[in-house]
Amino acid sequence: MDPSAPTRATAMRPLVCFFSGVLMWSWCVHGLRVDISPSGPLFKLGERGQLTCSVGECPVAPVVSWTPVGDRPLGADVRTRGRLSLLTFDPVEMEHEGPLLCKVTCGEQRKHAKTHISLYAFPSDPVIRGHHPVREGEESTLTCEVRDIYPAEMLTLDWLRGGQVVHSVTGEAGATAVQSTYSFTPQRAESGQNLTCRATLELRELTPRERTRHAHARIRVTFAPVVTALSDPGPVLSGSILVLRCSAAGDPAPVLTWTFRPEGRGAPQVKGHGGELVLAAQAGEYCCEAHNQDGKHSKAVRVQVNTPPSNTSMWVHPGREVLEGQRVTLACHSHGAPPPSLVLRRDGVELQRSDAAPSLTFSLTAQPQDSAQYQCDAANAFGTQQVTRHVNVTAHPLRVEVRPQVALPAVSSGVLLTCECSGCSVPPALTWTRTAPEGAVPPADWDAESLESRLLLRDVQPRDRGGYVCRATCDNVTRSGRATVHVYSLPSDPVVKEGGAVPPGQEARLRCDVRDVFPAERLRLSWRSGNESLLVQTFERSASPRNISAVLRHRADAERRLVSCEARLLTEAGAVWRSRKSSVLLTVHAPPRNTTVLVLPSAAVSAGQNVTVLCRSVGFPPPDVVLRKVSDGTERRSADGIFALVNVTTRDSGLYRVNVTNDLGHQVRVFRLTVTEPSVKTPPALASVLVPAAIGAVGLAAATLLMDHLRRSKKKRSYQLTPSAPTPEHHALSTALAL
Repeated sequence: MDPSAPTRATAMRPLVCFFSGVLMWSWCVHGLRVDISPSGPLFKLGERGQLTCSVGECPVAPVVSWTPVGDRPLGADVRTRGRLSLLTFDPVEMEHEGPLLCKVTCGEQRKHAKTHISLYAFPSDPVIRGHHPVREGEESTLTCEVRDIYPAEMLTLDWLRGGQVVHSVTGEAGATAVQSTYSFTPQRAESGQNLTCRATLELRELTPRERTRHAHARIRVTFAPVVTALSDPGPVLSGSILVLRCSAAGDPAPVLTWTFRPEGRGAPQVKGHGGELVLAAQAGEYCCEAHNQDGKHSKAVRVQVNTPPSNTSMWVHPGREVLEGQRVTLACHSHGAPPPSLVLRRDGVELQRSDAAPSLTFSLTAQPQDSAQYQCDAANAFGTQQVTRHVNVTAHPLRVEVRPQVALPAVSSGVLLTCECSGCSVPPALTWTRTAPEGAVPPADWDAESLESRLLLRDVQPRDRGGYVCRATCDNVTRSGRATVHVYSLPSDPVVKEGGAVPPGQEARLRCDVRDVFPAERLRLSWRSGNESLLVQTFERSASPRNISAVLRHRADAERRLVSCEARLLTEAGAVWRSRKSSVLLTVHAPPRNTTVLVLPSAAVSAGQNVTVLCRSVGFPPPDVVLRKVSDGTERRSADGIFALVNVTTRDSGLYRVNVTNDLGHQVRVFRLTVTEPSVKTPPALASVLVPAAIGAVGLAAATLLMDHLRRSKKKRSYQLTPSAPTPEHHALSTALAL
């Protein structure tokens, strides 16, 4: 632990109690506690700062004192009232920094708390110097300074341009000022931008506003002028009015001067100043010059007297009737001053343009779509002229067919692509290429007799999927056919696993594993139970075959259900490429519950009677039942929950414990059996004998019905053994007990 870090004295002592006289009055001290707040004081130099020392668990008036650690004066005002002592620094000065103790005496106990006073000073924003106008391309240096800072080693000066830090400096311990210089070479695009000096005092106790100050300097970059635009007068007739416009960029703002040089002779003549020149048109060169203190720049435009196009013509070689694949050349000529621009169009769509040239030539390899009306337009500022020719292209008989167009092989299988050509008088040149994605293609077999090329892809992998294009070239004509190969993999049936015993009403967790699936994004995993769809799952894209695991969480019910997992791999068209399915039988397991115990004919009987204990419980797997006499630990076990106590005696009286158990839990029921000695009585009358006999017969019948119900319930292996309404067996048993 840092010894200078503030601490909180809260040490506790054992409880001490004092007793006095016969009245036994007492007072107890739990342990003296001393606290200083704030716990980590940070004071600003020159301002007012306060510390509070509080005393707890002191039953008498404490004595409080403040003591600096080391040879330092306290230099502060102390006011103590009761268990609080207030220390005030006004103003805070440098000698106040450092560790400080608050000492407390409470009776015989003495404690102290220690803290450390930290100071800072950040009185003003940084100041930037040297940001006068700078010249483009010349290095400039700016200085940023912060004065009267403390502690200087915690101050960082950052230069920011466009929100990005370009230079940083950290102050040195003991300094009272921090300074940073930044040099840069300005460009004209940076003129008007801000350069920021950010001063950050890295004290986490300060708020962001107290911690950071900024200074900004706007950069002005001076640069030589550049003429950015000079208007072209366009078509000018002799004797017409000429209007020229010029614009330029520069800092300081440049001055514009117009000069004119007659065509072919003479020296330049000054014609005016400013951004616009208006005068009678003359043939020659007009120049706009921009200049300022940093330099000059100029642009010129030439003005001519022109005539409209004439004698425009167009010819086609070898002729206007051509066969697909032939080379055709079209040429267009025209005269004019200035030389006209020539535009060749096909059915109104521009093919080629030639500006200010006497001729234009365009060549193409004829295709059927090139049959069209061709038009040559000649134009200058003073007029236009047009000629047209019709060209007819006859289609070449070359044909290409690729079979199959769509192939759907499985991973590691093979696929044969066949390319057939017709309509060529000589064997065509055939090539196979891959598209989407591009890649190498294995060598293909060529059958010269059938004009077929066969491409066999062996051991197909996901990397082999994509487009395969067969191109045939004959007489400069190229035809192509395309086959698309999609690769799939679903080699084995899903494996379905269940997560073990499932309590009723809770979720069963089933997992379905499918191996080597590709492409995974085309897999649809369907969970079904009978005709009920439970869940359909999809998966993310994969670049190679992958193992898929899917989990179904299904709330269990009272029945054994056959749950199936079907994996269907779909083609790109949405059809099922292959489907596989596996199933698992889901059985609901539950611990024993709803346990009831019936004692027949009664829990209070006479010695010599037979007693039947019937235990009924709900659970799966079917629970085992143990009857245990609590007093001596005697145990009896029963798989069907029926215990027969024959010819009971008074020794059989006592507390009995029935424990019903299976692999998932158990339940316990307790009953008391009372056996008494029969009293000596006169022989009963006939009616008194018949009534108990009838009662016994009814009870025996009810017991038989209940036992049969229990056996049938166990065979169902279901946890819902308690019916929602009374059954006939219950009614018979209740009647027997009532009698």
